[in-house]
Amino acid sequence: MSDPKLLHVYWLDAKGGECFIVGNRAGLLVLRHALQAAIEKGKTVGEQVTDPYKVTVIMEGSPLNSESWQRMALPYVAEGAVDVRENALWPSELWMMKERA
Repeated sequence: MSDPKLLHVYWLDAKGGECFIVGNRAGLLVLRHALQAAIEKGKTVGEQVTDPYKVTVIMEGSPLNSESWQRMALPYVAEGAVDVRENALWPSELWMMKERA
């Protein structure tokens, strides 16, 4: 029996903090495949890690001064660092926009 695919992505506490991705070999291979597929296809790719968990890599190719990058929610989770802008664009919303396009 093979090991389960394990993958944990820990968001940044605050600007300048470190992002940690922790996984076993099988989980990291799923992430690598999703990253490679998104880069090669130039679009969003979702890969099943273990049921019901999925890793989604969003390829956002618009210029840095575009509306989507200007609105992109900051990924910080520490108290006082969380993005509270009403118009912040969260990854799930960006994913839905790309799925409809």
